[in-house]
Formats: sequence, structure tokens, C-alpha cells
Amino acid sequence: MLNSVAIVTGASQGIGRLTSVRLARDFSAIVLAARNADALKQVAETVKTAGAEPLVCDIDLSQPEFGCNPRQDHG
Repeated sequence: MLNSVAIVTGASQGIGRLTSVRLARDFSAIVLAARNADALKQVAETVKTAGAEPLVCDIDLSQPEFGCNPRQDHG
């Protein structure tokens, strides 16, 4: 799906990580949301290799008042 974005919560591990990598084959960008910033960087690299632009959002969704500005600087 060209010019489409998927948002995956819990993207740093388990099903969320696997879902992110799988969706990277079909979407042009993936927003990766989770609390573990270091693990998200690794997922971002895998997503980019799979063909999508990763947007990293390290956030605790149980406290959304802190907000998130997705970053492309996943390196």
C-alpha cells in the first residue's frame, strides 16, 4: 500500500515486533510505539530493511499525557 502508514503498539518485542516487520512489506511507513527505546531502534532497523520507513515513538501508552513526536532518527 503505497503512501500508507501502519501504527503498531507494543512494537519492541513479541507479536508487536513480528507484526511491524510483516507490515513493513505492505506499508510505506510504520509508526513503532513502545516503552523500550533501545529495542525500538533494533526493530526500526529491521523495518527499514523490510522496505518501510520506521517512525519511532518511545511512549508508555498507559500515560499518554506525555505524548509522542515520532522520530525518524532511529540510528
